[in-house]
Amino acid sequence: MQPNQPQNNNPYYFLNDKPASPGSPINKLVPRGGSLKSRIIVVVVGITVLLTLFIVFNAILSGSKNANSQNLINVVEDQSILNTIAVSGTKNSTNQAILNLAGTTTVSVSSAQSQLIGVLKASGKTVTILNASYQNPTVNKSLADAVTNGGFDSSFITNYQQTLNNYQQNIHKAFPAANTGEKKILDNIYKQNVLLLKASNSLLAN
Repeated sequence: MQPNQPQNNNPYYFLNDKPASPGSPINKLVPRGGSLKSRIIVVVVGITVLLTLFIVFNAILSGSKNANSQNLINVVEDQSILNTIAVSGTKNSTNQAILNLAGTTTVSVSSAQSQLIGVLKASGKTVTILNASYQNPTVNKSLADAVTNGGFDSSFITNYQQTLNNYQQNIHKAFPAANTGEKKILDNIYKQNVLLLKASNSLLAN
């Protein structure tokens, strides 16, 4: 026997005594040091934290998408209110300037709403019949009272301009997060809205 050869009665001792390679899967998966149980716990906790962050991120992203969808729906509903006001103007006013504005509004807003709804549906957003025919009870009552009690033209202009301003604000809110097709429609709607505001302002000046 060689003098430096280790004494071992078990010729297969190396099968049990060989340490795990630093590059083995278990060492890559868990941090070194401590018992295997504690190292596995660290990994499980880490995975749980990552999963939680992933869920929170998805929730924030989903919330942002839902918020912008609602902003776009608000634009559709404002269009419905404007159309109702315009139709009331064509039926109840005797002022030619108001009749002209109401007629222009009906054609312009109805067309814009149809285009916007088409783009929203193509983008996978849900637009219902109730959105497309939304009514503002306060506005409707104001106009109905004006028909009964007089002063319809004044009530028309007040409700018309208030709705136009809300309409413009909702367009601004919806625009930044809208996709390319939606932005194109919103840009056209905004330009139409500016013209309608100018026309209604001229009525107030007269």
